[in-house]
Amino acid sequence: MPDMDGFELTAAIREAETSTEDKIPIIAVTANALRGEAERCLAAGMDDFLAKPVELLLLRKVLAHWMPPAAIPMSPERPPTPAPQSQVRQSRPETLPDSHGAVDVAGLAHLLGSDDSTYLGEMLAFFWESVADTPPQLALLIRARDAAGLKEVAHAAKGATRSAAAEALAAALQDLEVAADAADWSAVEAMAPQIEREFSAVEEYICEIAAMQS
Repeated sequence: MPDMDGFELTAAIREAETSTEDKIPIIAVTANALRGEAERCLAAGMDDFLAKPVELLLLRKVLAHWMPPAAIPMSPERPPTPAPQSQVRQSRPETLPDSHGAVDVAGLAHLLGSDDSTYLGEMLAFFWESVADTPPQLALLIRARDAAGLKEVAHAAKGATRSAAAEALAAALQDLEVAADAADWSAVEAMAPQIEREFSAVEEYICEIAAMQS
């Protein structure tokens, strides 16, 4: 968020709730899995904590705990209408190609709770749409020697890449975030070519999947 972080937002929400009996469940989702981070979130007024990458099954469990579905009885005269067969996801028999380390496919399947190759390909394509502009952004920030901006973009991209199980890229972005935080420009410059290669490897793999499934 551009104007406040999660702790400030939580404080604002809890302050607004002092005049009402309602309470909004707040679940922290963060790429920062350092010791004590969960306790810090709970002390700030949040209700629960998840570290990225978040497994969908775990996310469902946490959401079910804090936001249980309303117990609405189903009328026997109006049973639910099944979805048309054309709308039911059909698993494709082919498996995804070898990523050569760009993406941990087994890890991604575990995170998403599915080994459907079509679904995994769609989610990787969605992921790439969210980070496709990151490499040029990083290059501009490095040229401008904008340490704060570089740290922010690297941190956001790191969380996204971990959720896509692009572990090598996530590790490189983690190192870049640390170097940017220290304004260590010699380290940043040394890392830049590797990060560019990792982004290219992930992009090429996702394009390969898209071509295979088109």
